[in-house]
Amino acid sequence: MRKLQRLVAIMAAIMMLVTMLPTASAAVLNEPVEDPGVIKLIKSIRPLGTIASAMNSAAHPDDEGSNWLAALSLGQGVSCHVVSVTRGQGGQNAIGPEYHNAMGVLRTAELEEAIRVLDVTDDILREDYDSPCMDFGFSKKWEEAEEKWDFDYLVERVAYYIRLYRPQVFVHHASNVRSEHGQHQATYMISMRAIEAAADPNMYPEHGLPAYQVQKVYEPGSAEDYTVAVDTGAYDPIYGDTYQRISDYSRSFHACQGMGATTYPKAGNRYFKMTTDAAAKITDAQQESSFFDGLPYDFDDYAELVEDQEIADQLRKIQEDYRNIEAAFPMNAKVMEGLNVMRTDVDAALSAVEASAMDEDAKYDLSFHLKKKQKQLDRAMAQAASLQVLAVADDYEVIPGQPVDVAVRIYQGSDMDLKVTDVSLETMPGWTVEKGETEGELGYNNTLIQHFTLTATEDADYYNAFHGDHVKANVTFEGEHTFAMTGEMEETFALLPQFAVKVAPEKIVINNAKAFEPLEYTVELVNNAPEAATETVVLTAPEGWTVEPASQEIAFTKSGETCSATFTVTAPVDVQEGTYKLSVAMGQDDQTVQVIDYQHIDKTYYLYQAEGTVEVFPLVFDENRKIGYLSAGLDTVGETLASLGMDVTFIDDDELRLGDLSVYDTIVVGIRAYRNRAALVECNDRLLEYAKNGGHLVVQYHTSGDGYEPEYAAYPLTVGNPSLEWRVTYEDSPVTVLIEDHPFLNTPNKLDETVWDGWVQERSIYVPMEWDEAYETPIRSGTVEQENREYDGQILTAPYGEGRFTYTALAFFRQVPNLVPGGVKLFTNIISQ
Repeated sequence: MRKLQRLVAIMAAIMMLVTMLPTASAAVLNEPVEDPGVIKLIKSIRPLGTIASAMNSAAHPDDEGSNWLAALSLGQGVSCHVVSVTRGQGGQNAIGPEYHNAMGVLRTAELEEAIRVLDVTDDILREDYDSPCMDFGFSKKWEEAEEKWDFDYLVERVAYYIRLYRPQVFVHHASNVRSEHGQHQATYMISMRAIEAAADPNMYPEHGLPAYQVQKVYEPGSAEDYTVAVDTGAYDPIYGDTYQRISDYSRSFHACQGMGATTYPKAGNRYFKMTTDAAAKITDAQQESSFFDGLPYDFDDYAELVEDQEIADQLRKIQEDYRNIEAAFPMNAKVMEGLNVMRTDVDAALSAVEASAMDEDAKYDLSFHLKKKQKQLDRAMAQAASLQVLAVADDYEVIPGQPVDVAVRIYQGSDMDLKVTDVSLETMPGWTVEKGETEGELGYNNTLIQHFTLTATEDADYYNAFHGDHVKANVTFEGEHTFAMTGEMEETFALLPQFAVKVAPEKIVINNAKAFEPLEYTVELVNNAPEAATETVVLTAPEGWTVEPASQEIAFTKSGETCSATFTVTAPVDVQEGTYKLSVAMGQDDQTVQVIDYQHIDKTYYLYQAEGTVEVFPLVFDENRKIGYLSAGLDTVGETLASLGMDVTFIDDDELRLGDLSVYDTIVVGIRAYRNRAALVECNDRLLEYAKNGGHLVVQYHTSGDGYEPEYAAYPLTVGNPSLEWRVTYEDSPVTVLIEDHPFLNTPNKLDETVWDGWVQERSIYVPMEWDEAYETPIRSGTVEQENREYDGQILTAPYGEGRFTYTALAFFRQVPNLVPGGVKLFTNIISQ
C-alpha cells in the first residue's frame, strides 16, 4: 500500500488537485495521498448520521459517477456502492503497453485508488480472467454485448449485491439509448432485470439473503429534463474544495484512459430523472430536492415507520447521539465520548429489535441498519483514538512453502485508555498462520507489534489481481466498548511461482513466401525463491518441429536473479499456414509474471500461461525499404514490423526537428502521437515537406480530443466526433472494395476477401467524418444493421507533391501486434508505397 509514503500533509493533497494537468496533455500519474487525521475522522463520522444508501451501475472502471458520489458520500455520509460489470480490458492505454487482461489488471488497480478518494465501495462482476462478462471494446448496440456476455449470470450477480447492500436508490451510469456505448445499454438492461429479480423471493434462494425492493431508480437527465439535481459544485470547508474538484482528483487515477482534468471552483449540478419503467416502489416523482425524498434518510425518519414506540424512541436517541458527535468534531476525545454513548444506544436498540414482535421483514431491515451502524462506529472509534494498523512483511513476493514474517504494527496516537484483546491475520485459502512474539505495548505515541509466520501450502493459489489476494490484519480493541479495526499490507503481497518464465518473442511470424530460417527464442527466467536454486527449463514445440537444445539446466545464485536461455526452433519446410503454439516450463512452473507498476497505483501482477504463438503466412516486402516510426509509446506496431524483418528506425524528437528525414522511404506516425509528443505539432510542416519531396507519410488514428487539427494533414480532414458515431465496432464487419486496382490492395501483396478475416476487437475507430476531395477512399466498411451506416473514410490517401499522404483509422494497433495475417499484409502494402 506504500502507506508510509502517503503520509503527507493535507496541503499536498490540495496542491495535487490544483496542479493536475488538462486532459489534452500527457497523463498525470498522481501519487496516492493518505488522508490526514481530520479528514479520516470526518469521513468516519458523517456516515453515522444517515441510513441513506445508493448503488451506481457501471459497465467499466471509470464509469462511476464520481462527482455526485463525492457529494453524497463525502458530503452527506451516504453509503454508496459501485457495481461494475467488466474490468475494462477492452480499452486503449494512454500510459503504457498493457493490453487485454493486463489492461484489466491495471484498470482494476486504478479503480481501487479512484473509489478510495470518494470513500465508496465497489464490486466487479468479472471475477476471473475468463469470466463471461469481458470488455470487448467499444460497441454501438446492446445486441453485441448479448452475443458475448452471459446476461443471466450478470443479472444474478447484480441481484445478489442489491440484496447484500440493500440500496434505497439505484442510479444508472447511462441511459438505454442508441447514442450510448452498447455495453452501457446492456448494463442498463441487466440492472433493470436484476432490480426486479432481487425483489422476487422465488429468485436465487441460494443467496441466503431475503428479497429486497429498490425504492427508486434514476438515470442521467439534463437541466431541461430532470427529477433531481445533485449539487456537485458545492464547496466543503472541511475538505477545502468542491465535490467536483475532488471528483477530478479521483478521476485522475484512471490515467490509462486519459481521465482527470483541471477545473476551477464553480457552481454545478448533475441531473437525474426517475425512470418511468423502474422496478421500484416509487415511479411517479415530478420534482425532488434529493434522491431520498419520501424515504427514511436517518433514524428520526425511520422512527416514524416503527409501531413499537420504545424502539422508535431508541432510534430517535441514536440520531440525537449523532448530532452531539457532529458538534464535538474535531475534538477527538469529545468525539470518542459521543461515540461510546451512541454505541451503547445502538447495541440496546439492536437487542430490542431482535427480541421484538416485529414481522420478520421489518426486523431484518432495521437490524441491517443497526448492524451497519455498529461497523461504522468501529471505524469512527478507531479514527477518534488515532489508531493505525499496518501489516509489514519481510518479503512481499513469496513462493509456496516460504515462511514469511508479518509484523502487525498497531500505533496509538491518542492518550485514551485502550488495550488490544486480539490480533489475527486474514489470509487466502491454502495458507497457514502461526502467531509469534509480541513487541512493545499500546499507549500514547506507542506501537504494539504482533508477529506472525505466514506460509503458503501447495494448495494455495498464485496471486490473482482480480481476486484481491491481500493479507489483512484484524485487531480488536477494548475501551469503554469493544471495537475492531482492519489494516492492510504495506505493499502488495503476492504468491508467485518459484520460477517465472517468459518466451520471447511471444508472437512471431514464419513468412513462408520465402525460405525461412530457424526461429531463435529466448526464455526469460526469474528466480522468486529466497535463495539459490537450480532447475531445468524445457521449450516444447508442435509435433514435427525440432528444438535445440532439448532442455537446459539453469543455476541461480541468489533470490531475484534473472537470466535467460536460448533455443533454436525449426519448423518443417512444408509447414502450412495457420497458428502454432510453443510452451515453456522450468520444472513445474509455467507462468509468466507481468509486473504492472506505476506511480499512481500499488504494484500489481498479471500471471498467465507462458507460451509462444507462431503465425505462418506469406508476406512480401522490400527488406531495403527504410521505415521511420514516430511512436508515442501507446502501440507496438513499429516493434512488430521490425520483428518481421523490416528496416524500422524509431525517430526521436531531436531527429524529427533536425535530422534528414529524406533517408526514410515511409514515415509512420503512431496512434494518438500528436497528443503525447509536442514535437509533432511543432514539426508538422517538416513532415508535410518530407511527403511533398517524395516520402510517404502515414498517420494512424487520433481521437477528436487528441488535438489533431484538420490542417495537420496534407489536405484537410476532420476526425469523427462524437466518437460513438464514427467507429466500426464489429471486427467482422463486411468490407466493400471501392478501388479494385488500388496499390494498397495489390502491391506487394495481392489481397483478396480473406484479408478481413480474423480481425480482433474492432475494424476501425475515430473514422474521419469530413475530408478533402483530393483523397482516395479504397474501401468501405460497416452496415446499417451493425453500425447504423457505412464508412468510406477508414483509409484516406492522396498524392502530395512528389510523395503521398495517408491517414488510416483502421485498428492496425490491434491487428499488427496480434499478427492477424490480413491486417499485417494490408499495413505492409500501405507502408510499401
